Amino acid sequence: MKFFLLASALVLGLSIGSAYAVSIEITSWSHGESTPVDGMFTDSGNFGSITGTYFGVPWYESGEAYFDFGTTGVTWAGSTADYDYTFDVNLTATQVAWGTYWDWSVSNDVPGLVVMDCPDTTIGTICTGYGITPYGPFSAGYDEHYGYIGVVSAVPVPASAWLFGSGLIGLVGLTRRKKA
Repeated sequence: MKFFLLASALVLGLSIGSAYAVSIEITSWSHGESTPVDGMFTDSGNFGSITGTYFGVPWYESGEAYFDFGTTGVTWAGSTADYDYTFDVNLTATQVAWGTYWDWSVSNDVPGLVVMDCPDTTIGTICTGYGITPYGPFSAGYDEHYGYIGVVSAVPVPASAWLFGSGLIGLVGLTRRKKA
């Protein structure tokens, strides 16, 4: 019985430990005016998205690529319907970045790089950042043109991790029962 409880605690502990990933809930965006936004960028899956309004017009920004803390010497390049783009990614140990596509009004799939500076990755840490987009409606001489404020948040444990953990516990229990 002690072995079963120990195995259960270990599996649940590993499942919970693996639940944390880089996830920053974006709370504010500014370019001339500061506006609240909704959404987050993450380091997995579809990399997240955020939405807001700019001068009363809704916009949407989707994560397309992820660059981990301290990534240097990497190029993110590609093409959308209207733009061929290239971004050189050189981050410090406290910076994380997402390659994004931004949609606003008649400008769609405008490529950009969102760089967030996080003093640490503890849940609740406030990160500040900026976006680089020398394309689209902000291309008139701007390189770093809009600011972000975000908060590091926990990523929920996927159902598959819980299912795997409970299956493992069941196998341990079955093995234990067979031996008895």
